[in-house]
Amino acid sequence: MLNLVARVVASCIPNRAVLRRVRKNILNHKKLTKMEVEALFNRYMAERDDEEKNRAEQAKHDMDVSLSQDREDIHRKYEDVKQRWRYCNGGVAPIPGRFVEYDLVFGIGSTCYVSHLLDFHDLRLFSSPFEWSGGIYPVDFFTKPGVSRNTRFAEKIDALCSRFENYLNPEDLVLYSAKTTGLEHHKVANMRTNIHFLHLFPVGESVENAMPFVIEKMSRRIDNMMANMDRAGRIMVCWAHRLWDQIDWNDAPVTDDEIISAYKKLAEIYPDKTIDFVFFEHDGAKKEYEYDKICVCEGAYRIRSNHFLTTDAYNYIKPRPQNRGALLCVDEMLDNIKLTGVLNAGDGGI
Repeated sequence: MLNLVARVVASCIPNRAVLRRVRKNILNHKKLTKMEVEALFNRYMAERDDEEKNRAEQAKHDMDVSLSQDREDIHRKYEDVKQRWRYCNGGVAPIPGRFVEYDLVFGIGSTCYVSHLLDFHDLRLFSSPFEWSGGIYPVDFFTKPGVSRNTRFAEKIDALCSRFENYLNPEDLVLYSAKTTGLEHHKVANMRTNIHFLHLFPVGESVENAMPFVIEKMSRRIDNMMANMDRAGRIMVCWAHRLWDQIDWNDAPVTDDEIISAYKKLAEIYPDKTIDFVFFEHDGAKKEYEYDKICVCEGAYRIRSNHFLTTDAYNYIKPRPQNRGALLCVDEMLDNIKLTGVLNAGDGGI
C-alpha cells in the first residue's frame, strides 16, 4: 500500500532528486512511539529556542550597531558645535562665571529645570531645599500677556543667609491651591517667607498628614546644603531665568539692585568664600552662537542668549530625560565648567 502511495505522489513531482527523497520518506514511514514523539517534540522546541535566541542576538547586534552609529553621528555634531563656539568666542570656550572649576554649584530658580540642567552636566551634587519651590502665580498669569510672576529671588537669598530659618514651620504654611497645573501636588505657601512649595505635598493626602514626611525630607536637604556650603571654597549659584516654558512667560525680572544686594548679603555671611552668581536669561533677538555676558557686579553675570535655538548635540554627554534639545548657549557654558571633587554627593533625587 505504501509503495502505491509513494508511486502516486512521486508521479506528481517533476524534480528527480525531490521525487526520490519523498518516495523514500513515504516508504520508510512508521508509527512513532510516545517516547519518540516526545523526543522529536523536545528537539523541535530546542531548535525553536535556538532560533529565537539567534534572532534576539541578531536584533541586539543590529541595535548596538545602530546606536553606535547614532553615537558617532552625535559625537561629530557635538565636536562641531564645540569648535563653532570657540571660533565665535575668539578661540576660547565660553564660561558662565569667572572660573572653570567650582567646589559647589547649585540652582535657586526660577524653575525646576535649572536643576535638570546642572544634573545633566554632572554639576548637581545633591537635592537642595530650593527645588520644588517658587513664587506667586498671579491671577490671569497663564492666560493674559504682561502679567508677571514673582519668582522670589530675594526671599530665597534671605533663606540661604539665615540657614533656612523658618523655612518650613508648619504653623506658617497655608494651602492655597489643590494642585499645580498638570501636576498632582498641592500648592502650599509659607506666609512668613512668601516662598511657595509646588511639588512637596501630594494630592490625595492632607497637608497635615504629609507634614512629617515633608519635614524629614526638607530637613535632610537643608542639612546637606549647609554642610556643603560650609565646606566649599568656590561656589556658583545659578538662576535659570525663562528657560523653556519661561520663554513665553513674563517672570518678574531680577533687577541689578536685587542682584547686588543679594551678593553683598552672601559676601557678609561667607567672607571666606568666592561666590559667582549666574543668571541665564532669554533674548529672542540673539542669533546662533551669539550671547551677551553682562557683569552686574564682581562675581555676578547675566548670560543672555536665544533659548529658541536648540540642538541635540549635547546628548552626546548624557541622554536627556526630557524630549527636548539642548539650550545652545546655556548647555555650552555649563559643559565648560567642572566640579573640583572636594565635596561628596548627597541625596541625588530632585
